[in-house]
Amino acid sequence: MELGVVAAVLGAAFLHAFWNFMVRRADDKALGMASVMIGHVPLAVLALLWMGLPPLASAPYVLMSAVLHVGYSVFLLHAYRFGELSEIYPIARGASPILITLGTVTFLPDSLSLHQMLGVLMISTAILAYGFAQFRKTTINSTGIVLALITSCFIAYGIVLWACLSAPIALVSSLRETSVLFAVGLGTILLGERLTIFKICLTLVILAGIIFLRLG
Repeated sequence: MELGVVAAVLGAAFLHAFWNFMVRRADDKALGMASVMIGHVPLAVLALLWMGLPPLASAPYVLMSAVLHVGYSVFLLHAYRFGELSEIYPIARGASPILITLGTVTFLPDSLSLHQMLGVLMISTAILAYGFAQFRKTTINSTGIVLALITSCFIAYGIVLWACLSAPIALVSSLRETSVLFAVGLGTILLGERLTIFKICLTLVILAGIIFLRLG
């Protein structure tokens, strides 16, 4: 993967982790989510003024994208009612690259190298392990886990879609989910969460996975 693509996806990962942090921190989570969604409107208007309306043939794809994004937001919002940021966010993000990779390997069997598949597996496994470990520290709420996993099926992107033009979607998706690292950082710095040896080890595994993706 080109360095510019890696940098763009990591930037998108940070932005996504930050707004999830803001929503989870808000007392009224529905209002927090609505504020984030409404915040997209000015940028969308500017983009339409600059680029013009999309062709009519793209209308079904635009509609489907909107439905998926609304579904993602709704399930994520409800998931946060049953778990913390450090529990819900890693599970929601970590499962998605595995699902995409399975689809890629099934329909495009020669599109990923061994290094790339290993990188995806390392990143996703570490992220999921972190999320499930956080649930074990509290009273396990299966509803939160289920909602987080459903959320992972709805996940869609902006900068990441551009990146998919330059690299396989499974690799981009896996790199995108390193936003969990930023979520851990925000939780440690701003919420006073403890930085444990377990967190440090998982961070190193994720970073190693990123190196494998870059080498692949």
